[in-house]
Amino acid sequence: MNRPLLLWIASMLLSGLTMAQSPLDSLENAAKKASNVSDKINYLNELARLTVDEAPDKAEKYAQEVLALTQKTSYPGGKANALQHLGDIYTQKSEYKQAENFFTQALEIYQNLNDALRQGFVLSGLGLANYYQSEFKQAITYLNEAKSIFELQKNKEGLTEVLARIGVCHYALAEYAPALEAQLKVLKITEELENVETRFYNQLQASLNIGAIYKQLDDGEKAILYFEKAKQLAQQEQDDWSLAGALTNIGTVYDDQNNLPKAKENYEEALRIFTVLEDASAQAVVCNNLGDIYRKMKEYKKSLQKHLKSLKIKEEIGDQRGVANSFNSIALLYKDQQEYTQAHVYLKKAIQIATKIKADDIKRDILKLTAEVYAEQENYASAYTYYVEYSTLKDSIMLSTSSMAELLGQYGASQKELKLKITQTTHKLEESQQENERLYLYLLAAIILGLIAGLSLGIDVLRKSNRLKRLKARLGEEGSSQVSEHSS
Repeated sequence: MNRPLLLWIASMLLSGLTMAQSPLDSLENAAKKASNVSDKINYLNELARLTVDEAPDKAEKYAQEVLALTQKTSYPGGKANALQHLGDIYTQKSEYKQAENFFTQALEIYQNLNDALRQGFVLSGLGLANYYQSEFKQAITYLNEAKSIFELQKNKEGLTEVLARIGVCHYALAEYAPALEAQLKVLKITEELENVETRFYNQLQASLNIGAIYKQLDDGEKAILYFEKAKQLAQQEQDDWSLAGALTNIGTVYDDQNNLPKAKENYEEALRIFTVLEDASAQAVVCNNLGDIYRKMKEYKKSLQKHLKSLKIKEEIGDQRGVANSFNSIALLYKDQQEYTQAHVYLKKAIQIATKIKADDIKRDILKLTAEVYAEQENYASAYTYYVEYSTLKDSIMLSTSSMAELLGQYGASQKELKLKITQTTHKLEESQQENERLYLYLLAAIILGLIAGLSLGIDVLRKSNRLKRLKARLGEEGSSQVSEHSS
């Protein structure tokens, strides 16, 4: 399972924890009372499946209990299921080598059992574990094997899962054409799914991913279309993780436009949500982005603090792609302060990692920054060398207009994007109209209240004037009487 999905399910469980607890209690009681070992294994595996997202430590306990039981009885399917759960658990714990080990054991058993469908899901898990280790090519190999299985089995939910992961791997390799194709396929197949929750989730994640691809292709207008769609879907379903993801991505577009206050606002709200959700890797991404904002604002101390916090998290979880990106960001921070020696130290580290993991999009940015640093040092020969290498790599990454048009036409994406743009424009106009109507009502209410207040005041003044006249008349009469009386 990928992280967005894990956190999405977890948020749903947290909102209805009391409802979810009853089935768990029933299953635990059934597992304790089961006289048949196979039944007990099945109950424990189901408990592991239900708790893998919300309580991974508890899920691991159930899965390990299954492994202990399978040493006493021959139940290969039950053992493989427990190993698969352990693979998911250790992926969530960011212990990817261990996860890979469990998935490999499960795969071997499923192959011996000729259980093709479960092989597909295990291969998908192996793909994800390799992705998180920055082994993108190997991840794609596993995911393509899973894709073939799901196509043969006509399992659309499994197919959309692996296609989304294939797209993300190609994105990491800066292979934007296959990345976009995979995500468009996800959207197309999703329209045929019966499960409403899966359909919603796939649409949301594909929107985030497609927006990210367009952003890398310097098409901010289309990027913001998909990010805003994802934001609306996340708000509609109260999906906090995806909302924070959309806010982060929207922030990057504002960042590119140099609208720093709006970018900072989106990043800080995203960071708040990710902190509540305890997603360290997502926090690292947003901290890095905030570091860049503070750099642009020339608040260099705050910038370095955010970048170092981001770097620390990425190193702890083994996110090599993220580490390379952080090194490049820190180098840019030192360049802006004209500390060129320190900038070169981080650029050298960054390019070594980016080259090793074949992250060409990050390598492209590093080469460009290296050229700029040498130019500021007036070392124009070195600057030219790196700029030529940057330009060559940039050209190899970018899609041609014709291939992009062909790809979009194949999946009817252009028409959908136009419809999406119209829908969002209409939505904004409606919001604006509603706001204007609210302002009009407030104004009208204020005028009416003002008139009522004025009228009340006029009536009150008139009443007071009349009372005063009557009082004066009475005082004149009573006064002459009193005076007359006093005189006597």
